[in-house]
Amino acid sequence: MALAAKIISLTALFIVTFISGLLPLKLRRKREQSDENLAARQDLRRKQLISLGTCFAGGAFFASSMLELLPAVEKDFKAVFDSATISNFPIAQFGVSIGFFFILLVEQIVHVVKERQLHGHGHSHGHNHGHSHDRKDSSPLLQHRHSPSYGVQSDDSHDSSDSGESDNDEKGDCPPPANALDNGHPVRHAEHRNIQNVEDDLANDSNEDHEHEHSIFADISKKHHNQRHYLRSYLLLIALSVHALFEGLAVGLFQNIDSMIQVLGALIIHKCILGFSIGINLVQHSFPAMTVAWSSFLFSAMSPVGFGIGILMLAYASTYLGRIFSAVFQAIATGTFLYVTFFEIFFHELNSKECHKLLKVLMMILGYAVITIVLYFENRIK
Repeated sequence: MALAAKIISLTALFIVTFISGLLPLKLRRKREQSDENLAARQDLRRKQLISLGTCFAGGAFFASSMLELLPAVEKDFKAVFDSATISNFPIAQFGVSIGFFFILLVEQIVHVVKERQLHGHGHSHGHNHGHSHDRKDSSPLLQHRHSPSYGVQSDDSHDSSDSGESDNDEKGDCPPPANALDNGHPVRHAEHRNIQNVEDDLANDSNEDHEHEHSIFADISKKHHNQRHYLRSYLLLIALSVHALFEGLAVGLFQNIDSMIQVLGALIIHKCILGFSIGINLVQHSFPAMTVAWSSFLFSAMSPVGFGIGILMLAYASTYLGRIFSAVFQAIATGTFLYVTFFEIFFHELNSKECHKLLKVLMMILGYAVITIVLYFENRIK
């Protein structure tokens, strides 16, 4: 009977969380329809709404990390230290810091790899453009050297001048233009214009190549910037999924069915907010609808998976090993949570221009307050 009640409760938790994670997709569809059918002002309002929702999610994530994850890590490590008779040490904060630096290291490694790929692409692209410049520079100049000129004697013209007027007969009776002579001296206005035209053509070709190359670099940089946002969004999803795993683990360890149902009621509200926040974060960075759906499914499925692990731990594992396992992974998840909350959500939103910054800060505070209230009543029920 108790096992059946746990399964039914966690199934309801999975369904409600999954639906809440899909709700932001409807908001994006409305925005896409407004792009096609309605005025640009309505599209701006949609973007502002998504931005404010992201700020609300950031406040909720910050509250979860400080008021829920960190105390859980401290509690687990304290139990481990008490069992091992180890002296006091801020191991919980140390573990969270390790998780923070671990995620920072992973992202920077990915960033360095992408930068090298970008540099290698740009070097090869610029090398190819250098060859194209050589070809473009050489071709008009060669044509200019072989073009007929008036009043300019080359080595060939000196040889031909020694032969006298017979060369004029071979060249034909084609006199130079009337404006080619001025007071008996050859004037090179025509040739100067030809040279100027060639230089202008070369300058235009160089500018076009530079603009083309700059456009390519801009596209690559934008793609690289988006990839960094994608990585941070995935890290946020992983951190929340790990947290959901341990929440399901805690529910699986409950033996009193009445207490479990009471805690699960508050947990459903908590998971709905977090599931919606994940969906908002993914929609904000233009993830495909299928990716949003799979991410919501993954996050929603973590609690049932943790529930199964909790049952196994309750049956086969010792409490001490369970505490160590929980403490280590909760610490890593908390560090990841803090990193993504500040570097991805707060930093990005406060530097964007979709909405007023003060209003964004108020939404962050509101998200923090909502999670605080939920956790307060959840602890009272416990």
